[in-house]
Amino acid sequence: MSPKINNDENETTIKSASSANKIRHGKKHSILFLIGFTIIIATAFFIKILSEDENDYSSRLENANDQNETQTNDAIEFTEWQTFDGVPIGTYAGGFVSCNDALYSIGGSSSTRFLLNNYQYDPATKEWIKKASMKSSHKNGAYVSTNGKIHVIAGDPFSNVHEVYDPVEDQWSLLAPIPTNVQHVMGVVVNEKIYVMGGLESWSTVSNKNQVYDIESDSWVEMAPMPTGKHGYSSVLHNEKIYVFGTLAYDSIGKDGVFGSNSSIEVYDTTTDTWEIIGNMPTLLYLGAVVVYDDVVIIIGGFRDEDVPVALVDVFSLKSYTWRKGLSIPTPFVGMGAVEYNGQLYVAGGADSLRDWSTNDKLFQIPIKELLEKTD
Repeated sequence: MSPKINNDENETTIKSASSANKIRHGKKHSILFLIGFTIIIATAFFIKILSEDENDYSSRLENANDQNETQTNDAIEFTEWQTFDGVPIGTYAGGFVSCNDALYSIGGSSSTRFLLNNYQYDPATKEWIKKASMKSSHKNGAYVSTNGKIHVIAGDPFSNVHEVYDPVEDQWSLLAPIPTNVQHVMGVVVNEKIYVMGGLESWSTVSNKNQVYDIESDSWVEMAPMPTGKHGYSSVLHNEKIYVFGTLAYDSIGKDGVFGSNSSIEVYDTTTDTWEIIGNMPTLLYLGAVVVYDDVVIIIGGFRDEDVPVALVDVFSLKSYTWRKGLSIPTPFVGMGAVEYNGQLYVAGGADSLRDWSTNDKLFQIPIKELLEKTD
């Protein structure tokens, strides 16, 4: 006889087991839900922290940039000459000009060779950047910045090459050559014309020619010649007049030949095509650097007396035609370049001797107003 199965009891047991399983599964799902929810909350919390850290970092970086900018602005409020890294390759008798919010050191020579180099200097970052090289080497030539471009004309060795640099395109192009090959010259631009005066035509001839380039027509003409042929001079433009200071002329009496001394100051009026002599330099200078600022001319360094480079700075008033001494540059140099840019005076390049051609690897800077306040 088979045992009697109590179905009601089994049914109750199965139902109880099923309920227990449901409870266990429910608790499991609840725990998983709580764990997942906790993970989401924790993740959101850490994201918030990271976001705050990032914002805090950005804020700190912004503050640091502001401080750096303040420090950079404060850095130019000095009252003495400051020294910075100069042209990457030391340069003697090259060009140094400003163009399109930057400064450019072009050509010249090192202690061993002529240079084709073209370096751009950013006054804000104080960094040098190599740009497209010239087509021909130029030393002791005319370097002129105008209309957003840089003209380089003539120079050693008795060149007539005229090329122009476009900083935007970073390209050089050839223009009409100067009619008479010359070196030891400077260039001055006025009313879309570039004036290149005097210079050495050979080691036995000093030119007194006034060669003028018309930018619009790409052509040259000769205007009234200089009263005295000169080379190695300093020249600037002021109120449509070109002032030529010193310095080397042909010595027809002594034994100096093309390296005779001449300290006269000659003025060319571009509106009347006439010359006049207004006086003499207090100390003979040649192959120095020169800038004009408001109504003063600042002549820096160069050779004075027995071919010895000096650090002297002479200041000439275009109102009173008087001289005074300025704050000397840190080191004596000759054949350097000078630029006035945003009220700052920059001096770069040059050599400390023509015997060993040790070139200057520094750039000197000072606010011009500070320099003028420290004059005797």
